[in-house]
Amino acid sequence: MAPTSSTTRTNTRPWEPESTRASRQRRVLPFLALVAAALVVVALPPGEPGRFGAIALAFLGFAGCGALIVFVPWERLPDWPRLGIVAIYCTNVGLVRDATGGGRSGFLFMLLLVVMWQAAYGSRPQIAVTLVMSVLTAIVPIVTVGGDEYPGSEWRKALMFSLVAAVIGIVVHELVRRTTQERWAVDRVARLGRAAAHHDSRSDVCQLALELTGADLAVLLEPAERGITVTASAGRAVPLVTLTADLVPPAVRRALESARTQVILDVDADGATRGGVSAALGVRAWVHQPGISPGGRATIDLAVGWAEPRRRVPALASYSLPLLADEAAAIVDRAELVERLETMTRQDPLTGLLNRRGWDDHLTRELARAARTGRPLSVAVLDLDRFKRFNDAHGHLVGDQLLKAATSAWTGALRTSDVLARWGGEEFAVLMPETGTEDAISVISRMARRTPMEQTFSAGIVTVDAGVDPDALMVAADDAVYVAKDRGRDRIEIGTAPPPVEPTGAASTVDLT
Repeated sequence: MAPTSSTTRTNTRPWEPESTRASRQRRVLPFLALVAAALVVVALPPGEPGRFGAIALAFLGFAGCGALIVFVPWERLPDWPRLGIVAIYCTNVGLVRDATGGGRSGFLFMLLLVVMWQAAYGSRPQIAVTLVMSVLTAIVPIVTVGGDEYPGSEWRKALMFSLVAAVIGIVVHELVRRTTQERWAVDRVARLGRAAAHHDSRSDVCQLALELTGADLAVLLEPAERGITVTASAGRAVPLVTLTADLVPPAVRRALESARTQVILDVDADGATRGGVSAALGVRAWVHQPGISPGGRATIDLAVGWAEPRRRVPALASYSLPLLADEAAAIVDRAELVERLETMTRQDPLTGLLNRRGWDDHLTRELARAARTGRPLSVAVLDLDRFKRFNDAHGHLVGDQLLKAATSAWTGALRTSDVLARWGGEEFAVLMPETGTEDAISVISRMARRTPMEQTFSAGIVTVDAGVDPDALMVAADDAVYVAKDRGRDRIEIGTAPPPVEPTGAASTVDLT
């Protein structure tokens, strides 16, 4: 019985488990146990004592087959020499059969063991050769020996054995192959899901889709506000763009709307798909597999394509693509959830602006960039004047409305590169990259004129043109705000840029009026 091919040597069937001495031992033991049981049966009466020598020799041969399977490093050898063990096994079955009555012996069916072994662990060509050897073991004595031991009528038994062995070999091999492939696919998808907890795995989804289907292209498509967005691909370079509704292929739309697999075996025969995106990508067959999110919606389309038309979808693809697409939908959901949570940790829930944490991260990055480029950067802290008095007079709900209205009005006064954040309570911060003091004053003055509900604010501005400590910079700007408050509010104070560690106080004054 020939041992299993190793995936480490050929790598042509990655779903096959790697063959090791321990695994081969576990596989061969049940077969050797059946051979041992046959030996016990031979010893039962009525026996033929004169033939026990041949029987013992045959069973030593069976034990030798088992030892060869377990101990020889077959991973280093080609496939065909392994069939030598099959020849030895069939020869030993012939000896036992001849020693126990020839054609009348029931041991012909021991040949089914080697057929089942090859069906479970061999390749299709090995199964074919094993079937031929088994049939020859059954038929050759009838032709060459004949007589009472192997009468001509035994050909019927040999024929039925051959047919049964062929059916068993083909069916068992197909079942084992499909089961092994499906188990491998489930394991690969599960490992992908575990890895997705640590990084964005969209590209990994597409790469695994190629491995599971043998396709030439895999594309991950996700619904967007204006159409469908290509978020990842593998096999061929596909631009990560958003397709507007009028450009979305009909099969993609059907897959997402119906949550059912869409199969196009020949693009040229499908009028709705011919040309367009398929022609541009060089794809002539598609499978569009929707991924169903835990909420029950089709949230992604995992599209795999082949460069040539196909007669049918590969069996492993039919089984594994729904698993992979559903896992991809869960991965996308998790990624979006993480993104939302990340946004929530950096976003003020009332105004929608960056909160203190988001501001700190952004400020650190911009200070590093300013230090690299040597361009000026200005930071302003704004504090609404007499906000507590406003809250006491109008209530906290109106106070919240003031904060939201101010956010909206001030945002409209900023430039594209400026960043507004809620630094805490009624305090806000403005980051102005590549902006000197005079330009910063113009921006903050424009914001002051747009402050709603007849309210005012006091502001402190600090401009730097080299790397400084972010906390020291904010302390300097905040100190300037306090100076503005002390000098009558509704004004801007220009603070002094801090040294790398030690902040300093405020300096000059600019009146808003």
